[in-house]
Amino acid sequence: MEPRIIHKQGGCKVVQIEQDVVAKHSYRVRPSEEVAMRLVSEHLPSVPIPQVYFYTYGVDQYSEPIGTLHMSYVEGDTLRSVWDSYDDRTKERIARDIWNIVAQLRTIPRPANLEGLFCCAADGSPSFDILLGNDTNDISPPLVDDEAVRARIFDRYVRFNGLSYRDGRNLPQILPRSNKSVFTHGDIAPQNILVDKSGRILALVDWENAGWYRTIGNTQTS
Repeated sequence: MEPRIIHKQGGCKVVQIEQDVVAKHSYRVRPSEEVAMRLVSEHLPSVPIPQVYFYTYGVDQYSEPIGTLHMSYVEGDTLRSVWDSYDDRTKERIARDIWNIVAQLRTIPRPANLEGLFCCAADGSPSFDILLGNDTNDISPPLVDDEAVRARIFDRYVRFNGLSYRDGRNLPQILPRSNKSVFTHGDIAPQNILVDKSGRILALVDWENAGWYRTIGNTQTS
């Protein structure tokens, strides 16, 4: 078949290259995404996600890191594109199904080699959460506890905003606290959930932000 672009946004491109195979190509595709998906498949085979086939990682013509993730093609609509077509009862069922998946993801055990890390990507590499360091010029240091996470958020705040907030110096004390971190998708949003016409969840996609994050919410450090 002729390759078909099925998604393109912010430097990320997903191309259907065979009837049942897609390739996600982006500078945001890192080894941690493959690790995250394999962790879910290993521990929670009932959670619907694409099957990972293989992964390549290298540099582009500008010597910038870039990766390609080959995985199974899942036929379906994004929840964002069809949400308004569902009745209230279906919407409630979908919401419950999503929270059930979130609860299951939180049970995935942390690998032994990550025991010393409190907040990190799925493979133990630095998190690219925007609050912690989502660019190559300001990579997050190892975050071993909640205090380190709050200190890092404060460092980023000062770096990009100075102390514009009148109580900025007290930010580390004001931020929510958590003594536990769990496995988290990191970007559960309507555009990353594929459904069929009845509202059944077919796949949760886009695992590039997945990892271990504080138990304050689903989306990373929030």
